[in-house]
Amino acid sequence: MTLLLLYESAKRLLYDPMTPCDHLKAGSWPLQIEYVFNSLITFADALVSCRHCQRQYLLELLDVRAHERLFRMSTADPALAAGLLHNLNRGSCDLTRANAEFAHFKNQCDQLDTLLWVDGKGPAISGLVPVNSPLPQDSWQTLPCDGAWFEKLGLRR
Repeated sequence: MTLLLLYESAKRLLYDPMTPCDHLKAGSWPLQIEYVFNSLITFADALVSCRHCQRQYLLELLDVRAHERLFRMSTADPALAAGLLHNLNRGSCDLTRANAEFAHFKNQCDQLDTLLWVDGKGPAISGLVPVNSPLPQDSWQTLPCDGAWFEKLGLRR
């Protein structure tokens, strides 16, 4: 297990941690859901991994328009993700522990300057959207999720 975690961490050195992997292409769905932290009909916040290169991402819902979703993307350290999943699956009698561990994990992830645009009907990737302006860091639960980010970024079907 230790060698596997070392190998996974070493793989991070082989790619630019601030860009998504090349497998995330429009019309495909190479992502495997590892853990759903929150859901809104479908997942809203989740840890996912690429089926091809096993790179892990934290996806956080930013906006919704009909069946489309727009997610903030962060790269996740495999060792931290494994530790978080182990602890969440194990459970705790401390009701605040899971939220605290998730907050710590989220703070350790590197947020990308790219949003993931998803068609929830498939699901399928509609596109990767570069952003040059600051993104709200609030949870989807406190954001309007009214399609405004789709309009602001000029995302049209």
